[in-house]
Amino acid sequence: MWDFPIILTLGGSKLKRKSYSEEKNISILKEHETCASVPDISRHYGIAENTIYRWKSK
Repeated sequence: MWDFPIILTLGGSKLKRKSYSEEKNISILKEHETCASVPDISRHYGIAENTIYRWKSK
């Protein structure tokens, strides 16, 4: 049926999740309040834009 082999893997992702402390989250949000854009902050710290908005909603 398939012309190529399919490799299935079980288990979680091998990517490492970054975990920032509450203090670091607050400092990143303060940086956003001082006119830094969310895309720039997300690129600088390597986090998703949605994460910044989620932190802001808390």
